[in-house]
Amino acid sequence: MLKLGIIGVGGYGWNNVLGFLNLQAEGRVKIAALADISTSALEDCRARPELSEARCFTDYRDLLDAPGLEAVLINVPIPFHREATLAALGRGLAILLEKPAVPLLSQLDELIEADREGRVMVGFQHVYSSLVTAARESIRRGGLGRLKSVSAWGIWPRPTSYYHRAGWAGQIEWRGLPVLDGPCTNAFAHYINLALHLCGSDGRSQGSPVGGRGEAYRARPDIPSYDTGFLRARLEGDIACSFAFTHAAARERGVTIRLAGSRGELLFSGNGRELRLPDGAVLCGDDGQMGLRRAFVAFARGDRERNLTPLEASRPFLSATHLMLAASGGIHQIPAEHSCNVARESGEDEEGDLACAIPGIERDMARCVEDFLTPGEAGLAWAADAGETMVSEGLEAEMLHGLGTGAGLSVPA
Repeated sequence: MLKLGIIGVGGYGWNNVLGFLNLQAEGRVKIAALADISTSALEDCRARPELSEARCFTDYRDLLDAPGLEAVLINVPIPFHREATLAALGRGLAILLEKPAVPLLSQLDELIEADREGRVMVGFQHVYSSLVTAARESIRRGGLGRLKSVSAWGIWPRPTSYYHRAGWAGQIEWRGLPVLDGPCTNAFAHYINLALHLCGSDGRSQGSPVGGRGEAYRARPDIPSYDTGFLRARLEGDIACSFAFTHAAARERGVTIRLAGSRGELLFSGNGRELRLPDGAVLCGDDGQMGLRRAFVAFARGDRERNLTPLEASRPFLSATHLMLAASGGIHQIPAEHSCNVARESGEDEEGDLACAIPGIERDMARCVEDFLTPGEAGLAWAADAGETMVSEGLEAEMLHGLGTGAGLSVPA
């Protein structure tokens, strides 16, 4: 039975605790240690009879030194992914690292260099769903023909409380560490990664961006980062690409991913839980969370073939988001006359906990994605005049230079 430690058990981390408890009930894993800076989160864990034998720590480094530990789930805030992963690699553990792996390409390179034995799996869960397996098989059989384009877009409204839940939320940097929090770089990261994954030549490679135009916007006036992002790019293999994601809306619109080829198309909808194949068949499934956890247990036990999301596979995702932010030349503030504070239509927020919305954003995003345009290219009233750039060794520095103008970030020497 695999002895597992979990770092970060509050917030979304609790969902991971529950997921691995299901595997513990099956006799596949034993949650041996837990760590969180919140003593109340640890007390919630201690209240579960199934976790009564787990050792609890308020410093994750003490957890990493716990005797007998074989694997660890890292679920700490994004700014600390790099530090915690390097520490876990130094202990020789198998690692499940929550997405995104790290904010910067240079940090990813550092982790890849440290992980020469290939012990890190990144938690891009959708890659492990049965629907993605079916999609890859359809592509392998030639259902799409030659892949011509990929597009993805979605709307998840986020109110003020979302940005107040943690000090790093909505930030470009926090305590001197890069964060780059925003819809494309965090909340919707799963879907951008999935779209690029499906553009790969097999079940392991990814579609890699070459260059394109990006625009990042901020409807909320009280955050330094962006809440709306667009990318129109070209991937290797001459594949057209269009991504658009926002938190600046009143109504949720589930994520749609479309791959179009010379013979047909694949369509994911419902936040990745429904798939329409080129032959018209419609399949329903889950988001891959349990598939990811099961694959990690097998991976940690030595089955390296189960790792579909090694660190290197995060490079296209980071290249795409860096490209968007670099080409944007900074975060563009939506003029006040083109935004408004609204209650989310879901009705789940407390009174006064409002989202900052761009009126007509769903219509505008649908048009941009369908026509492979950015808002600036589409001539939208609130859009900025951004530019294009290419993926190169200087991409990260170009991105940081644009963001650093008003964010306090400096370009590495």
